[in-house]
Amino acid sequence: MEETIIEKLPDHTPDGTGWYSDENNHWNRCECGEKINIAPHSYIWVTDKEATATEAGSRHEECDVCGFAKAAVEIPATGTTADTGKNDSPNAPETGDHNSYLLWFVLLAVSGSVLAGTAVYRRGRNIR
Repeated sequence: MEETIIEKLPDHTPDGTGWYSDENNHWNRCECGEKINIAPHSYIWVTDKEATATEAGSRHEECDVCGFAKAAVEIPATGTTADTGKNDSPNAPETGDHNSYLLWFVLLAVSGSVLAGTAVYRRGRNIR
């Protein structure tokens, strides 16, 4: 019987140059030149610029393993002001009561004076 010797496969060791990537996967290179540790990207959203009331922002998806980034997409402007909670746009409907409270206090005082005058007048008539 003849002996068959099978050589041990070489251990693949990353060459230390970091991650390589394409649109679908990322990988390392072995010292022998082969691709190793091939895996699909795992994306997270990264905000590049926050949207404001008047300006659009942008964000992109980025692989949290190798850093491969997709093209940025727009975040629409919010259209509202966050600090006041008030819509200052000229098309906003009018809400609330804008009546003058001073007018109501003057009318209350005049009415009270008329009632008091009427009571004094009647009392004066009843005494005679």
